[in-house]
Amino acid sequence: MDANHINTFTMKLKDLNEGMEFHPSVVSTDEKGQTWVTPAGMRQEETECWVCDGTGKETYGEESYPCGYCKGTGKASETVYDGPQLQVSNANGHAIITDMLGLPFDYAGSLENKDLPALRQKLIKMINSEKQRSSMHKPLHDNNKERTMAILRSKGNVTDIGKQGARVVDMGRSDTQVLRYANTMLQIIDYAMKNNLVVSWG
Repeated sequence: MDANHINTFTMKLKDLNEGMEFHPSVVSTDEKGQTWVTPAGMRQEETECWVCDGTGKETYGEESYPCGYCKGTGKASETVYDGPQLQVSNANGHAIITDMLGLPFDYAGSLENKDLPALRQKLIKMINSEKQRSSMHKPLHDNNKERTMAILRSKGNVTDIGKQGARVVDMGRSDTQVLRYANTMLQIIDYAMKNNLVVSWG
């Protein structure tokens, strides 16, 4: 089964987050014949600012300043959707597409409604089989032990010695995490099937 790849999402740059999002989505065609895939019910809603809890102020020590996120209004415009959604890192998105759904990887794509029942069965089998889920398990890895000691700076009588290079920690992927992804993807597919939508990611 091939993914029906798309090249356009109706999201503004400010709405994009690092990583990947999966949604039940609507397909439409504009007057120029361009196809758009839009997460179902995507809209902007004014909500209480989550940074300042609606106060409009941020406090540092004993000083208060207008909140940088809502510009002191206490309100923020947030993107909301109808239906379930899943936001993951690029690495976890890759694993969901290739290992969980069995599709060729692409950073953005969509699945036609007619293809969803077969994927639903695949997800149910994975949810009920730890052995199947184990293909997505990934141990935690910290490269700190692999980094070598080095002189980082030497000036006059002061010498700084430390580990060379950046420390990179990969938090891995547990069975609980894989099970959560599979259950959320099942909710997304069920919503799309019920409402005659596609499933998209990007």
